[in-house]
Amino acid sequence: MTAPRLTQVTAVSADRYRAVFTGEQGEVTVDLVVDDQAGVPVVSPEPDLFTDGTLGDPRPVIAAVTAMHRARRAAAEDAVVDPLVSRAVQTAQQDAAGLRLLIDWPLSAAGDVLRNVAQIPEQDRSWVFESGLHELESAASDPRLVAEVLPQLAARFGGAREIRRADLAARRAALDAWAVPEPPAGLTAQQASRVAVLRDRAATLDVVYLLLGDAEELPVAPVPGTDLLVVRLPD
Repeated sequence: MTAPRLTQVTAVSADRYRAVFTGEQGEVTVDLVVDDQAGVPVVSPEPDLFTDGTLGDPRPVIAAVTAMHRARRAAAEDAVVDPLVSRAVQTAQQDAAGLRLLIDWPLSAAGDVLRNVAQIPEQDRSWVFESGLHELESAASDPRLVAEVLPQLAARFGGAREIRRADLAARRAALDAWAVPEPPAGLTAQQASRVAVLRDRAATLDVVYLLLGDAEELPVAPVPGTDLLVVRLPD
């Protein structure tokens, strides 16, 4: 007798799936429960009609259920927006000044500052870097330092119609833009040490979100271990 053929798998709940097999005797339905608390999905049939040979080889249906379960979990994770990102959007809609306090200004622009500093004569690099980094570090306490850029960011945050997790290409582009390069020649040892701290912090950035509105998409990312965001600053 030919073993019934798997014809359908559907999700019943977060961890339960229903498989339909069709054979010479008609349809047979089996529930499959997934336990992935240990990090690896373990699929158990209810009732177990594989051990006695009724449904033949269980590996195809286990593979199908495992793939569906992982895809559903990945989609669910992508749909969850970090509360900090949502709070920044809501804050911008009500109070642009409040948004200023949610942005990690040094980490948002340190990479750009260093790349620009590397293009100027070596004898000028130390004081230009110090001036730029000082402004970024003071932005949270002195609104005048971001008076030009903050309204633009507030409009982008406040006008966001959708918050979407970045795909691999957009994530890579954003993380590359926030990456902090090695300090160029001409900086002091103390400045180089500060760059190293920023570079290590930039390396912890992981999840990137895109704010979608009337203008082009705006990448933002939560800074691990803080209540701050990095953001791509307007040119």
